[in-house]
Formats: sequence, C-alpha cells, structure tokens
Amino acid sequence: MRHSDHMSTAALWWKVVFLIPIWGIIPVAIFGFVMTQFGSVVSDIGYIVVLVCGFAYFFEDILKRKFKIADGVLYYGYQSWQLSNLKSLSVSYETDKIVPKDLIFTFQNGDFQPFELARIDAKDVQFIVKYVDSHYPHCIVDSTLRTLARCQELGPRMRSFDANVEIRYNAHRVLTDTYKGFRGSLASWSRLGPMVAWLCFTPIWISSTMFFYVIHKTALLNNESLAKQLALTSAETLKEITTTLQGGVTNIAIAVANPVVAMVAAFISVFLFVKAVKNLTEPNLLVLDSNGITFYQSFKLSRFKLNWLGWNEIKSAYMDRPENSQPDDWMVVFKDQNGKKLRSLEYAALDQRGRADLYERLKHFAPACTITADLAEALMPQQKASYTELWLQSLTGSPNRDNLDPLEAGDQLNEGRYDVVMKLGVGGQGAAYLCRENAALDKSHCQNVVLKETIFPIFVEDSVRRQALERFEHEARTLNLLSHDHIVRLLDYFVEDHRGYLVLEHIEGQNLRDYAGGKPMEEKQVIELALQMCDMLEYLHERSVLHRDFTPDNLMLERSGTLKLIDFNVAQTQATGLTGTVVGKHAYVPPEQFRGKPVPASDIYAMGCSLFYLLSGHDPAPITQSKIADERPEVGTEIDTIIRTCTNMKAENRYQDIHALRADLKKALESLDKNGSTITINPNSEERVKVAVNQGTTSNTSDEQSAQEERTSLWQS
Repeated sequence: MRHSDHMSTAALWWKVVFLIPIWGIIPVAIFGFVMTQFGSVVSDIGYIVVLVCGFAYFFEDILKRKFKIADGVLYYGYQSWQLSNLKSLSVSYETDKIVPKDLIFTFQNGDFQPFELARIDAKDVQFIVKYVDSHYPHCIVDSTLRTLARCQELGPRMRSFDANVEIRYNAHRVLTDTYKGFRGSLASWSRLGPMVAWLCFTPIWISSTMFFYVIHKTALLNNESLAKQLALTSAETLKEITTTLQGGVTNIAIAVANPVVAMVAAFISVFLFVKAVKNLTEPNLLVLDSNGITFYQSFKLSRFKLNWLGWNEIKSAYMDRPENSQPDDWMVVFKDQNGKKLRSLEYAALDQRGRADLYERLKHFAPACTITADLAEALMPQQKASYTELWLQSLTGSPNRDNLDPLEAGDQLNEGRYDVVMKLGVGGQGAAYLCRENAALDKSHCQNVVLKETIFPIFVEDSVRRQALERFEHEARTLNLLSHDHIVRLLDYFVEDHRGYLVLEHIEGQNLRDYAGGKPMEEKQVIELALQMCDMLEYLHERSVLHRDFTPDNLMLERSGTLKLIDFNVAQTQATGLTGTVVGKHAYVPPEQFRGKPVPASDIYAMGCSLFYLLSGHDPAPITQSKIADERPEVGTEIDTIIRTCTNMKAENRYQDIHALRADLKKALESLDKNGSTITINPNSEERVKVAVNQGTTSNTSDEQSAQEERTSLWQS
C-alpha cells in the first residue's frame, strides 16, 4: 500500500542529492564543527559516520514509500510486526483538530506504529479495516476508522441530488493525459526512480566531495602551490563547459535558420494555434441543474457560458459506437422529438463520477427521454458489489448462518447502516423489513427504507446457489436501470449472512389487493388507477422490459394516490426467440407466458386481469377472457370492452400498444364524468353484443371453442 504524498516525495528527491533531510543540515554542520576540534582523524571518522547514517536513512526512506501486509506480517521500512499480536487499530489527533492525523497499529507487547492517514489511499484504509475484522476478530478497531471507510464509500451517493452538479469535461485530453502519465510514472518510480538517480549522482557527488576534501587537506598542509593548481584546473574546466554551451546555442540558431526547419516549425505553430482556438470554443465544464445542462469554458478564476441544453428538449439519448472502435471514439448523442441531433459529448471526456451524475439526472429530469440500453450500461454507476463479488462472498463465508431466525426490531445490517424497525411481510424466499438508514455524512439523508430479503440456499449444489444469486442480482440490475415516478426506486443492495438484501424506497401505503380488501371498487377510481398503470407499462415496454408479474399484489398505492410497481424478481428484457421459465400467478398469466414466450401484450393481459379483480373483488379464472359485465352488470360498456380486449386469449387481438389502451380508458372516464353515473345494460342484450362487435372484441362460437381447447391443452401440459 502506498504511503507517500507530494511533500514526502520532494523530500526524498532532496535526499538523493544531499543524503540528509533539510532539517539535518544544521545538526550535521554543528556535529562537523565539534569533530574538527578534536583533530583531523576524529573529523574524518565523523565524516564517515555521517555518510553511513545518510546512506541508511536514504534507503529506509526508499522502503517507507510503501508498507506491506503479507502472510500476517506488517512490513514498514526496516521493521516488521506479526499481526497476530495486534491489539488495536486506532487513530490519533492533533491538538484542536477534528480530523484524525494518524492510523496507529498497537501490539500486545506495547509496540505501536503510526501511519499518516493523509498519505494513505482511502481504498487502502477500507482494506485494512476489513482485513483486520476478518482475520483478527480479537483486535479492537476504532469506530472512527469504520466511519471514515464507510463515508468514503457513501460520499459519492450522498451528495445532494437537487443541488447543481459540476462535471469536468476533458474534450482535449492530450496535455492532460500527458501530465497524468508523467505523474503516474513518477508515482510508479517512487522507489526505483530515486535509486537510479542516486546511482547517477553518486560519482559526481563522490568526486566533488573528494575534490573539496583534497583542497581542505592541502590548505591544512599550507601547500599553496597545489591549492592554486587545483583551483586553476577547476577554472579551466568551467571555461570549457561554457564554450561548449555557447557552441551548442550557435548550432541551434543555424539549424533554425534552415528553410525546411522553418517550414516545419511554422506548421507546428499553426497546428498549436488552431488547437488553442478550438480549446477556447469547446466546453471544459458542464453544470447540471433541474433545468438542463449548461456548457462553460472555465479558467481558474472565471468561466464563460457557451450554450445551454434543456432537459425538456431531449427526447432520446444513445451511444454512437462505431464498429471495432475504442472508448476514446464513442459519443453520447442527444436528439429531440424529430430525431434532430441536439448535442454530442465525448464519452471518454467524462470521468466515472461525471458519467454517473449525467445518467442519474437524465433519468430524473428528463423522464420522457428514451435511453438506450448500451448507453445506460456505459453511464450507469458501477454497483458496489458485482455478481462475482456476491458469489464469492456467499461461497467464502461459513456454511452456517449466524442468525437462523427472521430479523427483529433493533437488529442491524450492513455494518450498522440499517436498523430494523419492523417486519412488513414474509414470502417464500425471504421477508421484507422496514428499516431506518443511518447515514454518517448527511442527517437529511437518514430515511426509512424497505429491505427485501432473499435467503440463499446453503447445503445444495453450487449450481442451485448460483441460480439464486443470479435471480437476486438480476432484479437489482433491472431496477437500477429504471427511474420513474410509478416504479419503486432501488437505493442499494448487499449480501450478508447468506442473504441478499435489496434496499428500496419506502412506500407509505398498501398493495391493491389489501386496499380493495376483496370488495368491488368504484369504476371511476379503477379507471384512474388504470391510467397510472398505463404510464408504468409504457415506460417499461419502451425499454424492452417485461414485468411478467403485473398483479394487484405488486401494485402499491401511496397515501397521496400515486400507484407504484414493485417486485421485479421475474422481470426480463424482451428477446426474440428466447424461451423463459413459466412465472407469475396463474390467474394473471396469458397463454403465451405459460409457454415461456412472453411479449409486451402479456403485461397488458395481466393488467386487464388486475382491473377485473378491482371491479369484482376476486381473481379472474385462469387462462380465460375476463368479462366484468358478467359479474357487475352495472358497469359501463367501455370498461367491460377494455377488459375483454386486454384479456383476449390471442396476443395479437389485444391492445398492441399502451397509447390505444390509454385512449380508451380516457374515453371511458369522460363518459362517466359526462353521464354522472353508469348506465346499466343487460350483458345478454343485443345492444351489448352490438357494442362489443363494434369494438372488435366479441368472439364468435369458433373463437370460444378454440380458446377452450387451448385452455385444456395448457392445463394438461
């Protein structure tokens, strides 16, 4: 692990030349003066002592550029300690300072070793805390260290979302990359570089030292002629160096006067001038707020606005990625509703933090914008834990669970970040808990969240556990790609004690099954809820996501009246020709989904079944075209026709897009508002049959017979 900073690196290079630190110059001078008082022999011995100490100090500083933990041993400089004897891991403070100064390893024999926290990378501090926790549980770890490690991890996610965010946009990366490469090469040479430089400096340093030493001895022996000869030799050498430099300058001037060289120089000058002008006209700073993106040309003390792009103008965003191209050639392209290009950004010009900020605000402030899957994947912030990490965590842990019982109020998860308040419900794969989030950086970030638990099987084949983990992370990744007012928001996810936890926003309300309570609901309220269902399905289907479990149990109604869709455990991305497993509640699953071939119309079928439930108070018959008029003759013709169309046994006869369904729902709502009450119509009357035929939803006898045969075949299979 690296243990250095700019000041320590500069001090190291000072020692390359002088072997002693800056603060050691005066003590060494005093030491030399004292030694000379005891005679030349003692002075020579003192010189050798200083030289040896300087060498030893230089090499130790070389070793202290890094410290290492290997095989349970801590190595630093010339020293090493067995971590099995580690007693505590703590921090120390300077007087009147609130930020810790040192990380201190304290051992049982009383030894301790401090490390300056400012010289250690945050990821290394996180590693040390986790390493000590997992390998040396007897060691006491200061809670401040845990907080520091956790804050570094939470920091990027806990910045205020509503505040303006500034993103560095490095469109012209030649100079920046060159500078970073130079910095990186210096960092990688933090040990080898000074050693090589020292080997180069040593002959000069030794020869210079011996030169002044001989002059000193000569002066002591009063040999003036030898001293003069040495001084004359030095003067001649200096004159030769000066003459050589003058000749070099003259040769350079002659070379520049050459026409060919002059043309090359002119070409380079024009190129650099054009690049400089282009730099001034291209933004190097993006400011994202609730209104849009502002492009600036920023300098150290000032900034100039170049242009602005509003969120409401952006209707689509995609990644322009030429075939066989590198990320340096990728472009993020924004278009308006007419397909006209509004703006393009260089993907490589945005750092990882900037890409995440752009993605989050594009989802939040431009909900009407269609973001392609490849762009979402490229911009989406990387999850704290990938599938591989989760899999390794699950396998490397003890096969026994620490807690076999369900969580109770007061239990803590994820290193104390979540306090369990109460259990919300229990399912076949786990439970759901209401928790309180404890955030150390921002008290306003503390909020109630829902932890959806998935219990992973232990004493089974690896393939079974792998499938369970894949389903868990699939739901997490699916939710992370979605951002809509009618879809539950994923905040985080993690694995602990062989259980996976999705951290979801807390929805204060109840699902539609509990809300209805088995009793029929008013037609107008059902239509208003159906319009919200259209919004969420339209958003999902535009992104080729099929929910596959669109039921009243997974539709949460907030106290404000907003409907939200939850439980994406079985959702999938639409793929032509891909056969999936049969999932969903039987009363809400259409025939094609029973065959493992869901399409967007499958979710529309489930929506029609949900409307039937809300209006009737009970689930519809499985694999059947639902007809609410058979249950409630007083409902309007429009809503009955809508439900019949949604639940048609053939997917091609249902609504093929949400727009047509929403239009019919609005007509039904307008009819209710206009009439003030629902007209009762006999479901067996010729009038109802006539209306149904006009809507294109009434099946003839052959259709009913084929539907019955299809139901029989599916039930037998």
